[in-house]
Amino acid sequence: MNIQTQENNDEVKRELKSLKRVIRWQGRFIAILILGLIGAIGYPYVDWQFVTDALNKRQPIEMAPPININELEYIVMAYQGTQPLKHGDATSQNRIVVVAHLYDYADVKQTFPNLTFDINGLNMDLDQTGAGQIELTLKEGDNIIESYYRYQSRDYQKRQIIIKYQP
Repeated sequence: MNIQTQENNDEVKRELKSLKRVIRWQGRFIAILILGLIGAIGYPYVDWQFVTDALNKRQPIEMAPPININELEYIVMAYQGTQPLKHGDATSQNRIVVVAHLYDYADVKQTFPNLTFDINGLNMDLDQTGAGQIELTLKEGDNIIESYYRYQSRDYQKRQIIIKYQP
């Protein structure tokens, strides 16, 4: 009787194992059916318009606006050796260096190839980065240092710095 009980127990275990496998597959199948049913019932209530709108209304990448000749940016500084001079400063030496930088110079030069940068009517040579310098000799009294850029015989964005020379 012991052997027969052992065989019955093994057979019962095999049947329970196969029954568990069938129950798992049935559970998976029922879960898929329920998800499909939810999707079929819920589909008409979901607004899918936003998806198609997003795909149909793609905006092109915005490029930088074209360079406007009236809106170029530059900076001009006057130096006495390593000491910067501000508008209205007085100095006892008559030699100064004026340093200028025209921003976005590569793009500016490509758009406006004949553009020049002038200090007191003297053409300042700018390097590839748009920076340049010029040495000036001051006369006694107030000296006006005028900077501007010129394109097609027109001057743009004139700026002035007054430096007083007192020997």
